[in-house]
Parts: sequence; C-alpha cells; structure tokens
Amino acid sequence: MPQATQLPRCPLFHKCGGCQLQNMTYEEQLRYKQGKINALLGRFCRLQPIIGMEHPYHYRNKV
Repeated sequence: MPQATQLPRCPLFHKCGGCQLQNMTYEEQLRYKQGKINALLGRFCRLQPIIGMEHPYHYRNKV
C-alpha cells in the first residue's frame, strides 16, 4: 500500500475499506491506479492515460 500523504476525508476509512486510497492526494491516486493498470494490462495493449475528474469526491461508480 502506498504511503499516507494526507488524512482520509471519511471517518470510517479504517473500518469500511471502500475508499482504500483516501490517504493519498487525488493526483497520487491517479498515478497509483495508472501504474497498476499498466502493470496488469500494458503488455497486452496500448493504454490511454486515466482522465481525472474535476470534483472527485462524493461520487461512486456503480458498475
């Protein structure tokens, strides 16, 4: 797990597990996720960079 660089915004961060990256800034989260995707899929295809959101909090993807 990456190093903590900020306090999590959610008081249930340590109990819930739904927002495991909240201890990182949003920019660090994007770099971390891009690195994971590159490591997992980069050898199979060319990947586009992750596009961040203007307001990343209070949003949940329900895929």
